[in-house]
Amino acid sequence: MTYEEKKAWLGRYREAEKKYRLLSDRLAEAQTATRRTTQNVSATPGGSGDGQSLARAVEREEEAERRVYAQLAVCDALFEEIDEVLERLEDYRDYCILRDYYLNIQTWEQIAAKMDISVRWIHSLRAQAIEQLKI
Repeated sequence: MTYEEKKAWLGRYREAEKKYRLLSDRLAEAQTATRRTTQNVSATPGGSGDGQSLARAVEREEEAERRVYAQLAVCDALFEEIDEVLERLEDYRDYCILRDYYLNIQTWEQIAAKMDISVRWIHSLRAQAIEQLKI
């Protein structure tokens, strides 16, 4: 596997996590819409619509929740797969750098500050660590 292919392989979890966050936001929106619909349902006569707005809102919320849980399962599987490969690195520092970025979703600046080294040096260490990965 080439260096670029390894980077792409590692980046799958970050991408899956982004999708999970997006779906979680959509779920929160659907839950808010369901609560608003519920609040609009009252005993006051003269309501508008076909009377199915609550049922549709609940269906949208359930579908959003299903998608969130499915994406969470994808994230969990990718996390385990990638972490298993990272654990094979001989240098613990290399493991920490790659794990923090690719699995813990930290920025290079955060990692550099935590390790008390420059971002430039972090990038150099990352490149060496990726080269050593056996995928």
